[in-house]
Amino acid sequence: MAEKVLQDDTVKTETSNNSITTKARYWVGVGWVDNMIADWEDRIALVLQLPFTYVIHDKDVDSKGVLRGKHVHIMFAFNAPTTYKNALSIFKQLEVPGKVAFNTCFKVNNVRNMYEYLIHNTADAKKKKKHLYDASERVCGNGFDIGNFEQISQADKDRMLDELEDVIFEKGFLTYGAFFIFVKYHMSAEHRKLMRSYSSHLERLVRSNFVEKELAARWEKPEDDE
Repeated sequence: MAEKVLQDDTVKTETSNNSITTKARYWVGVGWVDNMIADWEDRIALVLQLPFTYVIHDKDVDSKGVLRGKHVHIMFAFNAPTTYKNALSIFKQLEVPGKVAFNTCFKVNNVRNMYEYLIHNTADAKKKKKHLYDASERVCGNGFDIGNFEQISQADKDRMLDELEDVIFEKGFLTYGAFFIFVKYHMSAEHRKLMRSYSSHLERLVRSNFVEKELAARWEKPEDDE
């Protein structure tokens, strides 16, 4: 029998469609409670060992008004960006052996927006008339603090700037536009925000790639026969 798939279109639209090929610090997953370990609420802090927040959804209905199965939305944060594969493996530690609770997970582009979506307190969720859960139903653990996570530390900024600089030279970008497209689809929203603050510096690095390629081409060009 085919495995049950738990879909949530709003989660997909409010996160990223490129989660599998990129790294991110924040990830969200939607899991079937029936397929999760019985005492997951007591063990989640120890199992994940990461800052997390979740809301159990037991009042959602489908397009026909039929009550959906009980499920939980969980978002957690790594100390540094990590891969889809690693993030999904963390969620799967909450599953009953032999059963699937989490079919997939998604990287989070906007932490505050996803934090509010957990209780359906976003414009899109309200437009779709999703049940609005009370803020008290949102559980946080292992030091999850939305205020802190909305701020990027100087250490994180320095690390991400190093990553942007490395990408320019590793990929050999010759135009700032090509570099921007790569960052947009393969790096985090925080990287894109940082680009705006350091655009002049990063553009000069891209320009240096272009100039070096032009100079190399001139040196390699054979002289015309006299």
